[in-house]
Amino acid sequence: MTADLGELDVMANNARTKRQGVPPSRVGARLNRPALAPAESPPDPSDAPAAAKAAPRASKTPAGPVRATEPVVEPLVKTTMHLGPAEDAFLENVRYAGRSARPKVDASRSAVARLAIARLAEQMEPAEIVAELQRRAAPSNAPGRKRN
Repeated sequence: MTADLGELDVMANNARTKRQGVPPSRVGARLNRPALAPAESPPDPSDAPAAAKAAPRASKTPAGPVRATEPVVEPLVKTTMHLGPAEDAFLENVRYAGRSARPKVDASRSAVARLAIARLAEQMEPAEIVAELQRRAAPSNAPGRKRN
């Protein structure tokens, strides 16, 4: 009987430690991280002879073809968008077309939004976007929220 109670205590303790093992949030780490890596300072000229001695000699054979570097992929930021039924239906059709295409392509709502924002940024300045939104906005005569 005592062995059964001991096993129950061990099981209960294991369940508690599993619940307590929630990983910490990464949001704070992402917000506190600098947006760009700090630039390296130029090497000290007094160290140049030592660096030249330590550097291996380049071989006489030509290096392979020069390849273009791949673009740096920045981490995505989680955000929320509010869409109407027509926009949502359009995005669903795009997602379906991406899944049925060969080769398959990421046509998620987020990917479409990133593409649209990139094209909008190429075509318009922020002030032009605000002016267009003001033209499309419904006229409002409401005084706004009352404040104390």
